[in-house]
Amino acid sequence: MPGPWDSANEQFHIGDIVSGEVRRLVNFGAFVEIAPGVEGLVHISQISHKHIGTPHEVLKEGQTVQVKILDLSAAEKRASLSIKETEEAPAQAPKSEKPSKGSSVRKKIWAITLMFPLVTKDLALLWPSVSETS
Repeated sequence: MPGPWDSANEQFHIGDIVSGEVRRLVNFGAFVEIAPGVEGLVHISQISHKHIGTPHEVLKEGQTVQVKILDLSAAEKRASLSIKETEEAPAQAPKSEKPSKGSSVRKKIWAITLMFPLVTKDLALLWPSVSETS
């Protein structure tokens, strides 16, 4: 009796976008069933365009999602899937141009770190020309 993976290569092709159900969430991604008995992995890097710490932040078990088939191997019973490739990438902020040489730039200063040795009463030891005045 043929199993569900036996017809997977005929039913699905790399690049296809199909609906699936999130079956299991793990730290490194989500397993999505794209046909009865045919599950694939959506790696955490393929879940969202924005950074997420765990798949639990954006997915729930039982949720229906659209996935793109990135790779499919019926012989190994493995499918690599992507959710983010089914979504439009968010517009990126325009890159600011470098200021031309000699032009002025106004920016807020967030922090100033001074890199000087700790000043003590023993300055005369470090610099003999300096004497302590009291």
